[in-house]
Amino acid sequence: TVTDNSGLTSGYPGLYYIDPNGDVPPPNDVIFDNFVVGRIDNSVLTSIAVTPSPATAAVGSYVQFTATGTYTDGSTANISNSATWSSSNPSVATVNATGLAYGANGGTVTVTAASGTASGMATLTVNPSITPKVTFTGAPPSAPYNGTFTVTATTNAPVMPTLTGTAGVCSAGAVTGTPAKASAVVTMLSGAGTCTLTANWAAGGGYSAAGSLAQQTTALKVASTTKITSNTPNPSTLQHAVSISFAAAGTGAGPTGSVTVTVSTGESCTGTLASGTGTCSITFSSRGSRTLTARYAGDSNFNGSTSAGVSQTVNSPTVSLTPTSINYGNVKQGTTVTKAETIANTGTGALINFSWSITGTNASEYTVSSTTCGTPPATLNPGASCVINVTFQPNAAGTQTASLKLTDNATTSPQTVGLTGTGK
Repeated sequence: TVTDNSGLTSGYPGLYYIDPNGDVPPPNDVIFDNFVVGRIDNSVLTSIAVTPSPATAAVGSYVQFTATGTYTDGSTANISNSATWSSSNPSVATVNATGLAYGANGGTVTVTAASGTASGMATLTVNPSITPKVTFTGAPPSAPYNGTFTVTATTNAPVMPTLTGTAGVCSAGAVTGTPAKASAVVTMLSGAGTCTLTANWAAGGGYSAAGSLAQQTTALKVASTTKITSNTPNPSTLQHAVSISFAAAGTGAGPTGSVTVTVSTGESCTGTLASGTGTCSITFSSRGSRTLTARYAGDSNFNGSTSAGVSQTVNSPTVSLTPTSINYGNVKQGTTVTKAETIANTGTGALINFSWSITGTNASEYTVSSTTCGTPPATLNPGASCVINVTFQPNAAGTQTASLKLTDNATTSPQTVGLTGTGK
């Protein structure tokens, strides 16, 4: 077996000597011992042409070169992918393994394609970038929360700008138009802070990157409106909670935070807004008419506002007792006597949280045997009355005293009815 380690890659077809022993080839085609005769019959690459040449490119652009090989039999072939490519000055232009050159900086380089002992060259001139002219306009000095405005960016380069806004304060929409007049709609996302809008132009088309231009717009809060939507019950009664509903409205997502309801008689309550509405409650301890007003304090996007006044009437119950005291007289021990106490509400408000009990020194001698007042805590509406039956059963001789104690929301609470009886 004979292996050719000669490295021969070009020449002409003909008779060649392959020396397995490494001896010096013989002169004058004389064959000596240990030489093996061989032939190269395939066509061999003789030259390379690189096109285009000369070539020009702008900084930041590409040129595709082609290496065409010519062989000893006169044939040609594209050897761009197999040739070895190089640039005489990579700081001006680089070239990759397939002949694609990139213009990095202004200047002139030689691009070479080589294969074996053959090589070809082309000249590439990289033209310096043109500095583009740019403008960026349209942002107002200030803009309200959820408001919009249009900004315009222009350039003489064939490159569209990229527009950005301050996160959380403003956002720039899609850029439309042409490089000569591009625009975008800006939306204010907050009522506080500064919206900084920035336009950037990348390099392209023979123009250098333009850097960036910026505009600033101060974010402004917007107005809100607040109102009381209900106050229930109205009229109410003493010591009965009044539920007050309110709403705060504005543009966009609407106000957040809390609303405080104040009353002309000094009471107040505060509720948190959820989707623009909220509630709080107040329990009144004095009767009469008063005015409720809701005040929204505002937040980062909305100014505060105050509702119109709403009237609230608080009525008061009045407890009338018949009789005002009960005397059972003499009662034999072990026996019982029952007497009735009538309770009437002669006021304008409901008597609520109404309950009763027997108190006093000899409370054990008396019991509430029945009632038409219901189960405590009971309610006695204006104009209504009910009866509590109290039974006296003495277990010892002598005078036995106690009281029927009534508690409720009337201003006279608690009320008492004296109970007196004598055991025999």
